[in-house]
Amino acid sequence: MHHRVNRVLMNQLLDEYSVGDIPADEKMPRILLEICQRFEIARVGELVEIDHRPIWTRAPQVLHQVGPNEPTSSCHQHSHVRRYGPEWPVTQSFRGRYNDKRSTPLARKARIPTVMDTHALALRIRRHAVQMTHFGKSSHLGAVLSMADIVAVLYGKVMAKRPDQPKWPDRDRFVLSKGHAGAGVYAALAETGFFSVERLRSHCANGSVLCGHLSHLGVPGVEFSTGSLGHGLPVAVGMALAAKRDGQTHRVFVLLSDGECDEGSNWEAILFAAHHRLSNLVAIIDYNKIQSLAPVAETLRLEPLAAKFNSFGWRVVEVDGHNHDQLVSAFSVQPEKGDQPTAVIAHTTKGKGVSFMENTVLWHYRSPQGDEYLRALKELEGERREG
Repeated sequence: MHHRVNRVLMNQLLDEYSVGDIPADEKMPRILLEICQRFEIARVGELVEIDHRPIWTRAPQVLHQVGPNEPTSSCHQHSHVRRYGPEWPVTQSFRGRYNDKRSTPLARKARIPTVMDTHALALRIRRHAVQMTHFGKSSHLGAVLSMADIVAVLYGKVMAKRPDQPKWPDRDRFVLSKGHAGAGVYAALAETGFFSVERLRSHCANGSVLCGHLSHLGVPGVEFSTGSLGHGLPVAVGMALAAKRDGQTHRVFVLLSDGECDEGSNWEAILFAAHHRLSNLVAIIDYNKIQSLAPVAETLRLEPLAAKFNSFGWRVVEVDGHNHDQLVSAFSVQPEKGDQPTAVIAHTTKGKGVSFMENTVLWHYRSPQGDEYLRALKELEGERREG
């Protein structure tokens, strides 16, 4: 169970407890107790989150290790949180933590993703992508539009992350193997708070860190620079293997293009991941059926793609890559539920969201300028109003 408390309520409670003769070091425990009462939090293990900083109930089996006046905090900001007397719940205690601490099994309960309106986020990603490729006179817009819903669901609902601490050790990892569609990830990062939205205007400009192909240099939230196809999945497999061996609980998501599945390095990684039972790995194929110059089926046929992944020992889920409910369901299988990596084959439409860009190879390379740019924005603006 997860409960979020915003800063307004927190400040209100602080004001209420700022009067009277309450000792300073007892104010925070009383505030936390009132939060429990307001939200009817009674079960050990439930979470309270204040401004995305988790505070949670401590399991009863470790309470005997905490003395009556001993701090129950792992960071200086909450070092004044203590257990006091009969008014403090005997079976509960609270603990705050920061990201520069190495995680513990108890601490990992704080890995709760921030939930956003993923449909609104996907639309903003599409609008940003049109504007970024317009101002930067860059390409690969069709590839960004086809994956926008996938990226929105990952960043808006599925992945655990902390934008103010992009190197948080317990964060979920995301690798965009189809690095030519980097504009979509930059847009998602800006919209979820990793850097300002205004920076997106510098995409593909001389001297900008927001390169046309995804780069991690100077860009908080990007795990790995990509662009040379066939490299993202092998790197993600290495990340997942390292996490398993280190006893970490975070997950690794990697998004590939369908045309990229022509690369032999991917199939070596697919074989390797199944052999090492990397259940913390999710590979997503943006199956829009069009690659650089022609349909995928004409360039190098992939079918039967699901059967190929199955034969390599993967768990396979096929979804509509623009249906957010299906995407959330496919991404939500937890690693401890099995010993197989997961392949999500997301059937998508190249250029999704702008009618004259859909299902055509032209917008793999074309940059929206003039009337085409205005028409694209108008269509997306109409979609926003309907939504």
